[in-house]
Amino acid sequence: MKEIKKITSRGKLTLNYMQLGDDLIAVLSGGDEHIGAAAVSTYDKSKKFASSSVITLPGHLDDIISQPLSRLISEATSKNVVFITGIHFDNITKREIEEITAVSYEMADEMITMMEGN
Repeated sequence: MKEIKKITSRGKLTLNYMQLGDDLIAVLSGGDEHIGAAAVSTYDKSKKFASSSVITLPGHLDDIISQPLSRLISEATSKNVVFITGIHFDNITKREIEEITAVSYEMADEMITMMEGN
C-alpha cells in the first residue's frame, strides 16, 4: 500500500492506495477517521468514460470528495476504482471544508502522477 500525506489548517490527511489486480482501492482519511462514503467508478475502455455510484453513511458528507475523485482517478488511469473517504474535524468551517477538498484533489493528482511513473 502506498501513502500520501498532506497537512491542512485542521490537521493531517492521509491517502492510502493500492492496486488490486487491474483495479484500484484508495482510502482518504483525516481527523477522527471513519468510513463516511464509498464510491465505485467503473471505466468503459471502449467509450473512454467512467461512471460512478456512491454510498454515503447517514449524517456524513464525505461523498462530496469520494464520488468526484473516484471518477477522476478512474478516467486518468483507465481502471475501476473504489474510493473510501472518512474525514472528520469537530466544528469545521465552510472555508476549512473548501481547503480540505482542494487538498484532497491535490492528493488524487499526486497519486495519478505516481501511478503514471510505474
